[in-house]
Amino acid sequence: QKYFVLFTMYICLISVHALYLAVSHFISCVSRDWKSCSGMSPPATTIFLIFLIFEGMLFGIFTGIMFGTQMSAVCTDETGIEQLK
Repeated sequence: QKYFVLFTMYICLISVHALYLAVSHFISCVSRDWKSCSGMSPPATTIFLIFLIFEGMLFGIFTGIMFGTQMSAVCTDETGIEQLK
């Protein structure tokens, strides 16, 4: 269970980091009027950044919830089956 908790924590942190990088890249591209921002066109870059932000949010929320439930199980010293009883 320890390794699963660590795995979910690391994936959640990586998702938050990816969100930060995507948002900061988008802000820097908008502030420079999309000049020398990417090798692709601005609409394609925007669509890719939106998909990246969406994916980062999904992974972050999912792994954050999993991390919270696992930490709750560790703190209460109960398994998932025992919590249902």
